[in-house]
Amino acid sequence: MQYAQRTRLSRFQRLRNWLNNDGLRERLYPFVIIAGAYLLAMMGGYAIGATKFGIFVVGGMVAGIAGIVIGLRPQFGLYILIFFVFTNMSDVLEVAFDIPDSNKALVALIFVGTIASVVLYNKPLIFRGPEIAVLAFGMAILLSLFAAERDTNVVPPPPPSVDAETGEAIFTKTPDMADIMIDWFKDFAILFVIVQLSTTERVWKNTHWILICAAGFLAALSVYQTVSKDYKNDFYGLAKAPVHEITAGNDSVRLTGPLDDPNYYAMIHVMALPTAVYLFVSTKSYIGKAIAAVLGMLILGTILFTFSRGAFLGLVVIGILTIRDLKLNPYKIALMGALLIAILSPVMPKGFTDRMATLGGILPQGDAKMQTESSFRGRTSEALVAVQMYADNPILGVGKRNYAKNYLQYSSRLGLDDRLEDRQAHSLYLETAAEGGTVGLMVFGIMMFVVFRETFTAKKLLRITGRHDLVHRVTGIQLGLVGYLMCSIFLHSDYERYFWLVVAMALGCSVLAAEKYRQYEAQRQNAVIDLQQETYVVG
Repeated sequence: MQYAQRTRLSRFQRLRNWLNNDGLRERLYPFVIIAGAYLLAMMGGYAIGATKFGIFVVGGMVAGIAGIVIGLRPQFGLYILIFFVFTNMSDVLEVAFDIPDSNKALVALIFVGTIASVVLYNKPLIFRGPEIAVLAFGMAILLSLFAAERDTNVVPPPPPSVDAETGEAIFTKTPDMADIMIDWFKDFAILFVIVQLSTTERVWKNTHWILICAAGFLAALSVYQTVSKDYKNDFYGLAKAPVHEITAGNDSVRLTGPLDDPNYYAMIHVMALPTAVYLFVSTKSYIGKAIAAVLGMLILGTILFTFSRGAFLGLVVIGILTIRDLKLNPYKIALMGALLIAILSPVMPKGFTDRMATLGGILPQGDAKMQTESSFRGRTSEALVAVQMYADNPILGVGKRNYAKNYLQYSSRLGLDDRLEDRQAHSLYLETAAEGGTVGLMVFGIMMFVVFRETFTAKKLLRITGRHDLVHRVTGIQLGLVGYLMCSIFLHSDYERYFWLVVAMALGCSVLAAEKYRQYEAQRQNAVIDLQQETYVVG
């Protein structure tokens, strides 16, 4: 009996050791996935044939399995989340298929899975100065909202705006404090998850590829629309292209992708383009380089097809910084740029050159005709209103998302903007000053200083460890953040989740660099100890 028990135990031990073999598990994963997919397909087919609610049964099964996988492997959920955030997939699914907000459930699931992995595997919880700076900005937003409730300097509720087509009154919805803070904490949770999971090089690298694949996916749809002129097919809302003003008296189609504004659509691609460029530079595989090059060209084409002047300026800035960083010959780059323009000229949208020419109207010596363009008059009014709001409420501002609610009261005094509608500040920095006051502006500035300091420190540590390939990837994220901030000179904080996504990826760079440096120092110290022991033995 005792012998049989010992035999059974030894067999169980051998089975457990066999299953714990990492190489074996890696080889078994594809077969397990294929078998699971086959079983799910059979069960789903039966469910769809047996009941009219079969499709919901299958959807529930897929969601349940995905939930288990994400709970056990939060990095898989992170990849899905990055793709969903960049493609605005949650809103697309809600509009096209009446599926409620999926991002919140996904964020909650990944957050719980990340915390569980920290606790179960005894991993250190990463919460440093940069994360505290981000949290401080959230507290500044909360303070501005509390101040807006009682500040007597905030103007009274404005009269309703008027719909240009129907003439009906449109009342501005007062921002809800709870909704604003829930949205912010959701964004902070995404940042927290990315920071915790960036200690693993493979996960960190994969997030970069997911980012440019998501951007390239949207860009491919938009480029197809532009080349084929088939704007009626919006791919369930992933590739919208409404008609907008190009220049005074000239309207044309402008790409907006899954968003509602072409300038924001251009901005998120400006954010992704440097990552594609530096993946091309740092990737050793020819296939990887080819994929990065194709995605980069699609992203660049989409930026140009949006007619966004702010994005064009952002491209110029990050282009100059990239040439300087990679020590490229500027004359060769200029020649390549001229050839690229010659190649793209036949497919460039009509009016692109005229649209970019209106940038001269920003300067004081610009053409007077450009200065009177309605777009610039509106932007001037919005900027002056932001300055006036800041002057009236210099400490904590008028409160997050309260600029639009108060715009008409201020703009009516200026007389520059004849549009009887609520407007936004069209500048992240002016909006931050108007809505957050001096406190919000200072905390935002400190936060961005800390984030950029972390990226420079990450590059320094990676150079010490000899990982120059990773330095290039950090530079790509760093320049993506620069591009976003450049475009934000002309855009306010709509679609704020993209900003927090690139900030999170920047902080993830510093986490990985610190981990690589720790491993490097440990190996170096072990080598010194081994050398000392060998010297002692010889002596």
